[in-house]
Amino acid sequence: MFTFIFKTLGVLMRSLKNKSLLGLGAFTGRPRRLLRSGLCWLFCFGFTLTLLLPAAVTAQSVPELPVSMGADQKALPTDANTYEYRLSFNRDARVGNRIRLEGIYQGTNIFFSRPRSWNLTAAKVRLRLQHSPSLIAERSNLVARINDTSIGSVPLDQPGSEVMQATFDIPLNLIQDRNLLILEVEQNTSETCTNPSSPALWTEILSDSEFVFRFTPKAEALDFNRYPYPFFDDLGFDTTRLTYVEPAKIDDTWLTALTRYQASIGRLVDYHRLESRLIGSVAEATEQEGIVMVGTPANQPGLGDLELPLALQSKTFFDASGKAYEPGVGLLMLTSAAETGAPILVVTGNDEAGVAKAVQYLTQSTSESLGTGQVVTVEDVPELSSPDPQDWPGYLPMADKFTLRELVADENLAEQTVRGSSAPPVTIDFHALPDDRFSRGSNMVLHYSHSSQINPRTSSVTVSLDDIVIDSKPLSRRRSEDQTFYVNLPPSLIKADSQIKVQFYLIPESDEGCGVQADKQLWGTVHGDTSFDLSRDTVVTLPDLELMRYGYPFTAPQDLSQTAVAMPNQPSQAELEVLLALGGRLGRLSQAQDVKLNVYQADSMPQELRSERHWIGIGRRDRFPIEAGLKTPGVGLVSQLTRQWQGRRIAGIKDEEGMVKAVISPWNQQRVLLALVAQTDKGLQQVEDTLSLDPLFYTLQGDTTIVASKVENPSPYSVRDYVVRFLEEAPTTQIVKAGLIRRGSLFIEDHWYVLPLSMVVLAMILYSVSQRYLNRVDDSQNA
Repeated sequence: MFTFIFKTLGVLMRSLKNKSLLGLGAFTGRPRRLLRSGLCWLFCFGFTLTLLLPAAVTAQSVPELPVSMGADQKALPTDANTYEYRLSFNRDARVGNRIRLEGIYQGTNIFFSRPRSWNLTAAKVRLRLQHSPSLIAERSNLVARINDTSIGSVPLDQPGSEVMQATFDIPLNLIQDRNLLILEVEQNTSETCTNPSSPALWTEILSDSEFVFRFTPKAEALDFNRYPYPFFDDLGFDTTRLTYVEPAKIDDTWLTALTRYQASIGRLVDYHRLESRLIGSVAEATEQEGIVMVGTPANQPGLGDLELPLALQSKTFFDASGKAYEPGVGLLMLTSAAETGAPILVVTGNDEAGVAKAVQYLTQSTSESLGTGQVVTVEDVPELSSPDPQDWPGYLPMADKFTLRELVADENLAEQTVRGSSAPPVTIDFHALPDDRFSRGSNMVLHYSHSSQINPRTSSVTVSLDDIVIDSKPLSRRRSEDQTFYVNLPPSLIKADSQIKVQFYLIPESDEGCGVQADKQLWGTVHGDTSFDLSRDTVVTLPDLELMRYGYPFTAPQDLSQTAVAMPNQPSQAELEVLLALGGRLGRLSQAQDVKLNVYQADSMPQELRSERHWIGIGRRDRFPIEAGLKTPGVGLVSQLTRQWQGRRIAGIKDEEGMVKAVISPWNQQRVLLALVAQTDKGLQQVEDTLSLDPLFYTLQGDTTIVASKVENPSPYSVRDYVVRFLEEAPTTQIVKAGLIRRGSLFIEDHWYVLPLSMVVLAMILYSVSQRYLNRVDDSQNA
C-alpha cells in the first residue's frame, strides 16, 4: 500500500513540475502558481488519507459495550434470505470475564463450529482487547489464525490501556465443521532486551469479543444417516428444542419409552441447553422445534394426518408389498409438518413391543450408525449387559493402579507440552467416584521432561490439586524423559470434580538471551506413563443431595438399570414435564451404551422391585405416588398448604415452591427415595427448573432443597431470580463395601476416640482375668 502511495505522489509531483495537473498549465503568474500548488497538495493529502483509512478502522479505541453472559444470540435477517448471527466469546464458560495472555510469546485457542443448516456467505472475528501501556508498538503485535492459517495481525499500540477493537475477515474456504481460532501475542517492553518474567507483559481479550456470521439457510433431506440431526445439531449454537405429542392414553409403556428417549437425547446434548415440552397435536409446534411422536397408531391417532413413507390403514402399518408388519417389529420414520416444515420423528410399531424395540434402537449408541433413509425397520436389537456400578466414563478407572494414558479419554491429551516462561499449567481431570473414600498412601509418580536451556536454581515443577499446591521440585539441567517426581495425594482433597495441575516454571539459563528467542526455547512435557496408585474404599453416607450433582446413586450403574420412577395415575402435563426434565438430566449425568430406566404409574408399581431399586417419585402432594416418602422425618408436606419440620406445622395462604427431598428408601436401607414434589403445578414448575437449569441444579445440597422464583420470568442463566433454601434433618445411613477387617479399620478411623477407651477396658479385663487365674493357682497350692 505504501509503495502505491509513494508512486502516486511521484506522479503528482512530476505533473506539478510539468504544469499539466488538472489543466493548470494554462495559467501564468505567481497567484496562479500558488493556487495550483495548493490544490495539488490538498489532493495529495486527501488521497493519501483515503488510502490509509481502511487500515486504521481495524484497530481503534472504542467505547465499552455491555456484556450479556450466556444468553442465546439469535440470527437476525439482513434481507429476504440472508441472516446474521453474532457468537460472543462469553458463550464459552472457559473464557470467563476475559482471556489474559502474559509473557513475551503467548497464545490461546477459541473453538467454534459451523451449524449444519448454514450456508455461510461471510464470516469475521471482532476482537475487543486491552494491553499493557508499557508495550512497544513496533515490537508488540497480535496475530490471528484460523485452523493454523493466518488471517491477519494488528500492532498493540493503544495508549493508556484503552479498549481497542480489531476485526479480521475469515476466508470461507478456511472454515470447516469444527474450527479453531488461535490468538497469539508477541509482547516487548524494551528495544534491546525484554525480561520474560516482567509483570508488564500482558494483553487481555475481553469476553464480549465475537464471531459475526452471515448465512443463508440450507435445506437437507431427512435421512437417518444424519440422525440425530435435525432434532439435535452437535455443531449448533442455540438451545435444542423438542416437543412430544401426547398419546390418547398414557400408560407405563409410553412413559418408559418417553423417558428413555429423553435420557438418550440428554447424553447427546451434553453441555448444550435442552428445552422439552408436551403438545396435544403437531399443529401446536413451532418451526424451530423438533417433534417426536412415540406410540402405536392406535395410541397416536395424529399419525393418520401425516405424510408418512409407509402405508397406514386401520391403525396398522404395511410395507411396500402391502403386507402388515409383524408384532414386535419397531418402525422409525422421518417426515415434516405440513404447516411449519418442522421435522417429525415417528417412533412406532403395530404393537407396544415394537414401540419399545424402536426406542431401544435409538437409545443404544452402537445402533444409531446403522440407519439410513427415511424409514428404519427394527426387527432385532441385542440386549446389552449393564456395566459395573463403579465403571463411570470420565471418572477414575476401577483399578487402583493406572497411568495417565488410561485416565484420559482422548489419546491426544495423554502427552502434553507447554512452552515459554509463562507457560499455562497442564490440567488433568481427576474425578473420583462419588462413593470413593481415600486413605493415606495414595500417590502419583509424575514422568516429565523439559528443555535444557533453563536455570536450575530458579526453575521448578509444581503439582497442585484443585489449586492447592501439594508439592514442588526444582528442575535440573539434565533433559531426559526418565525424570520422575513422587507426589503424595492428600486424601481429603480428592473429590468428584477434582483437577490436578502440573505447572512448569521455566527460567532461561542466561539473562543475555532476549525476547522471543529466549522464551520459545523453553518447554516442559508431561508424559502419558505418569502413574497413579490409590488407596481407596467404597464408603458413602446417604441421603445427600450434593451427590445428586453427579447423578449418584441413581446413575450407578450408568445405564440407569437400578433406578425406577413412580408417577401418579394419569399424570398431568406439569408432572410429565418434570419427568422430561429428570430424563434429560439423568442422561447428561451418565454415559453408557443403553438406557434401562423404567417408569411406572402408582397402581402398577411392581412389588418385587420396590426393595431392589432406587426410586424417584414425581407429583403434587395430593397425588404423590409414594406416600411413605412424605411421612419420613425431616421436612414434609402434610396436607394442602401445610408443612411440617422439627415437630412444628406451618400453614400458608399460598405455596408455589418446589421441593427436592431425599430419604432412605422405606423398603431397603441401602437404597434412596427421591421426592420431586410440590403443592401446586406452579411449584412443580420450580422443580422442573431445578432439574433442567445448570445454575440451579448444581446448588443442590442437604437432604431437602426448596426452590421458588422471585420474578415472573426468571433468567435460566443465574440463580439470582430464585430463592433456594437447604435443610438437613432426615436420618442417614453409611454404606460400606469392604471386608470385615477393613470395616473395622474404617470404624476406628471414624471413631478414633473409641481406641484409647477400648484399650483401657481391655486392660481392665485382662487384669481381672489374670487376678482370678492367680487366685485359683494360689488356692490350689494352699490346698
